[in-house]
Amino acid sequence: MGNAALGQKDFAAAWNRGRTMTLEQALATQGREGVESATISATISSPTYPAGLTAREVGVLRLAAKGLTNAEIAQELKLSEKTIAHHLTHIFNKTNSENRAAAAAFAIRHDLA
Repeated sequence: MGNAALGQKDFAAAWNRGRTMTLEQALATQGREGVESATISATISSPTYPAGLTAREVGVLRLAAKGLTNAEIAQELKLSEKTIAHHLTHIFNKTNSENRAAAAAFAIRHDLA
């Protein structure tokens, strides 16, 4: 509910009360729905990937599976080549892949590429 629905004075008072609340107090004012909503929101915003891959590693893996070089991936993601190499090392370890081709096959098998 915004200040148009409450009126300027009531909105300012509610805003000031809300600013001083702890998370627990804020959720308590919303009842159980607020807690469920927060849980659902956290679940939706945190996808899980196979083999414990992070979202960044999946992004790197997708580009590697397309055949991009480390330099091209670095340019695309605006990261250093060294960072891309580190990500690929983690990807290889997590997916039990010995090389880019095996990692690309993993990506295809798991609908990541």
